[in-house]
Amino acid sequence: MGGKVGSVWADTRVAQKCYEDSLKIERSPSSGIVNVLDLDLDPRSQFEKEGPLPAEELKEIKLGPGQGQTTKIGDNHEPGRRRDAGDGPQI
Repeated sequence: MGGKVGSVWADTRVAQKCYEDSLKIERSPSSGIVNVLDLDLDPRSQFEKEGPLPAEELKEIKLGPGQGQTTKIGDNHEPGRRRDAGDGPQI
């Protein structure tokens, strides 16, 4: 408290009575039975294992100098249409 001395006054009789009253409160015992329904309501989940498949063979190309800076593209482009990513845009 900023180097100052403070004091706290409390009514111990009221605090004791409050504590005793809290012990007297009847708590209902839990039944131990829990109803759980394991439902998957997402309609997309039926297609979860299905996904887009590449229509052609893929070739990995580097996007940058670092390891892991790669992507995969289709390998059957028309001749002259594909350039490496570092070559700039195709015009």
